[in-house]
Amino acid sequence: MKETQFKTIKFESIGGKDSDFEGGKVGSGFRMVNRWARNNGYIGAFPLFITIDRNHNRGIFSVLLGDDIAEWHDVTTECLGLSHNVDYYGDNGSGPAFRAAYSYGNRSGYVGAFPNFESSGNKNGIILLNKADGRVTWKDYTRHQLSSLPHNTDYYGQDGEDTYWCISTVDNSVNIGDHVHGFPNFESSGDLNGVIVIELSV
Repeated sequence: MKETQFKTIKFESIGGKDSDFEGGKVGSGFRMVNRWARNNGYIGAFPLFITIDRNHNRGIFSVLLGDDIAEWHDVTTECLGLSHNVDYYGDNGSGPAFRAAYSYGNRSGYVGAFPNFESSGNKNGIILLNKADGRVTWKDYTRHQLSSLPHNTDYYGQDGEDTYWCISTVDNSVNIGDHVHGFPNFESSGDLNGVIVIELSV
């Protein structure tokens, strides 16, 4: 397996287009990027839902996760504590799936976790993140610190649009160059919002 890195994945390589990563289409975007990552030697990937055009090549910013940081587990709906009416495919608001994945990871001794929105029967794909010698941490950020997050966005991600905005703006707020990235775990208490921060090898 390859080491974790930041990369722009070209749409042409995943058969995607801008509309696959817009608005509430969180689940489909995750599946496309994670399948590409698995086929290219990674455990999984976290798409940041920030698209870019370089030399007329459209692509999506993503953190590709290697076995230096990540593991894939297939976890039953019951173990995740999800009700059976939660849309694990993630196109109708995926905050509950993110929180369930994070809670499962936390109970199992990991720093963070997120759904890859792959599901078969009663089993759901979860990407788990280990401490990696301190390179993966949970940090709480105030809404002021997450300055690019629209003020009316629900950090619980109950709506697909809110999930999309949380993912696409949180990384902008915590990013340092190309070697520190972050994504929401959709845990919130008062003015504090949970973010999983990953420091890439440089």
